[in-house]
Amino acid sequence: MNSKYQYLRKGTLCLLILFIIVQCKHEKKNSNEENLFLLQLLSGFSFPGPKAEWTRLAGIVSKTTVSNAITSDSSNNVYVTGYTTGNLDGQPLTGIQDSFIIKYNSSGVKQWTRASGVAASYTTSYSTVSDPSGNVYSIGTTDGTLDGETFNGTVNWDTNMFIIKYDSNGNKQWTRLSGQANGNINPKSITIDSIGNVYLTGGTASGLDGQNYTGSEGYFLMKYNSSGVKQWTVVFAGPTPSAVAFDNMNSKIFITGFIFNLNSMDGIARTGTEDAFLIKLDSNGNKLWTKLLGSPGQRLNSNSVSVDTSGNAYITGLSSASIDGQTKSGGYYDLLIAKYDPNGNRVWTRLLGVTGDFFSVNNRSAIGNGISVTKDSNLFITGSTTGNLDGQSHSDVLSGSAKNLFLTKYDLDGNKKWTTLSGSKGYTIEINGLTTDSTNHPYVTGYTNGPLNGEAYIGTPKSLSNLFIIKF
Repeated sequence: MNSKYQYLRKGTLCLLILFIIVQCKHEKKNSNEENLFLLQLLSGFSFPGPKAEWTRLAGIVSKTTVSNAITSDSSNNVYVTGYTTGNLDGQPLTGIQDSFIIKYNSSGVKQWTRASGVAASYTTSYSTVSDPSGNVYSIGTTDGTLDGETFNGTVNWDTNMFIIKYDSNGNKQWTRLSGQANGNINPKSITIDSIGNVYLTGGTASGLDGQNYTGSEGYFLMKYNSSGVKQWTVVFAGPTPSAVAFDNMNSKIFITGFIFNLNSMDGIARTGTEDAFLIKLDSNGNKLWTKLLGSPGQRLNSNSVSVDTSGNAYITGLSSASIDGQTKSGGYYDLLIAKYDPNGNRVWTRLLGVTGDFFSVNNRSAIGNGISVTKDSNLFITGSTTGNLDGQSHSDVLSGSAKNLFLTKYDLDGNKKWTTLSGSKGYTIEINGLTTDSTNHPYVTGYTNGPLNGEAYIGTPKSLSNLFIIKF
């Protein structure tokens, strides 16, 4: 349907609602009844969210450029990180594939680009975080001697994790490698505390730093201080986590992900085919509690976690089942959001799924990939959808596979405020990261194979990829 007529239709509905309110106002006994009536009347009505304030694409003709993560600093600059197979923004390619980090100001003006790599090697960044002083950290993997650091294991055979610290001008401060011979390491996420210590998590195929685990799968949590001195490493039996967050008010750490190959985790039996998990630890890496969320024969995943100032944790991912009184849509997967209190009790759960006729819903999904609590106590969730979502129209719903970006806003009590979609007909995008700045603006990053929001694709569309960053 033409967007003009969609707005006319919604405008007509709003006028009808206002008319009913005015007509019924005199029959309401008090303002509380009137408010309840209004809430019931508006329940389920979808309000469109804001459109993009700006969009930027970056890439190289006939090369691949992917953004895996995004963070913001106290001055509302944003940083994206990932990998490239070419000379990005004049930075020479050193290896087969190099990691990069790019800084933009809040107006979308690029400040600098830095690349890191090793000759004849693959180097990729997966996560990034900034500190209160404007320094920024990037973590990822390499199979070579990055920045002259000693490689653990066999070069071009084993995989090491790297962490690099840059100052606000893009000057590299230090690089560190971690790994073990005959064992690969798979870093996933980094977070930071208020005094500049950083915490990293991911999977490991063997022991790490003298720490070992029992079983077929293991993961780690590692702490560095701001000078790059490793403070400790802990290794646990279990699946590779998706994300980590630090609770600065209470000095606690949260790790989330999903379990599927193992039958249990920390003594808790897996319920479904895949269960989401949330783990709380103290600042020394000691586990306080573990929670699983699942449904028999179903898949529930968690891909991201964020924490509010009261120590509540929020996760997002996907669900193939109705859960906690929330009814799943007719699509394949629904967006999953859940809130936990500091003791690990689940406070609320929300599902949001695709809508429309059979051809618009069948095998369509909405999946959460990023979540962020804002300074004004709201919640942004982003991810991908292959169908119409919350009353917002997908750019190419009948393709069945093309992905649109969604951004949805909730308050901390689980009340949805709005949803917006972004995408281009005939193309698809992958959503990999979300951050919010001090003015509560959300930024989303990932990669695309075509033009986006009026920004021209660099190279031939539908071949390889450009990174994107969108400010809403």
